[in-house]
Amino acid sequence: MGKTWGTLSALVTLFTAGYFVTPFFSLLPAEVINLLVSLIFLFGAIYVVITVRLIYRIIEELSA
Repeated sequence: MGKTWGTLSALVTLFTAGYFVTPFFSLLPAEVINLLVSLIFLFGAIYVVITVRLIYRIIEELSA
């Protein structure tokens, strides 16, 4: 489970960096903005999947 926590931490860091970049979106071309927003949504979805699987494994371990 330690590797999973590291992956989650990396995704949170990417998500935070995405928030810091948003004030500069007006300076970027529309294609780049669309790509960045798509990547933020993609990594957000990956974060949710990893979190749900981790919680499921923790619940399984605690109920055993």
